[in-house]
Amino acid sequence: MRRHFPHQQLNQLVYFFLLAACLFFSPFDIFYVGIYWTTYSIYLPCAAIFLFGLQAWRTHNKGNLFVTSVIMLIVDICLMAYGVYLTIQGDLLWGTVTLAFTLPTIYLTWAAFKAAQT
Repeated sequence: MRRHFPHQQLNQLVYFFLLAACLFFSPFDIFYVGIYWTTYSIYLPCAAIFLFGLQAWRTHNKGNLFVTSVIMLIVDICLMAYGVYLTIQGDLLWGTVTLAFTLPTIYLTWAAFKAAQT
C-alpha cells in the first residue's frame, strides 16, 4: 500500500510547471535571445533533476525524496546566486524572474525533506 504524502499532487504539479518552464525557456533563449549555453548548462540539467523529483514523488521512495531535497537545495542556491548576479549586472527583469523561480524550488526542497522524514 502506498503512503500518502501531504500535498503530493501539488508537488507533482509544481514539478510539471518547472519542466514546462525549462521547455519554454530553452527555445526562447536559443531563438529569441540568441544564447545557447543556458540550454545545456541550466535547462537540461534542471529538467533531469525535476524528472527525478517527480519520479520520487510518484513512487513515494523516501530515499529518493531525501536525495531530491539535497539536490533541490543545491538548485535553490544556484538559482539565488544566478538571480543576484543578473540583478547586479543590471538585468533586473531576468534577475527577478530567476529569483522568482526560487519560490517553488524552495517549497519543493522543504516538501521533499519533510516527506523523507515521515
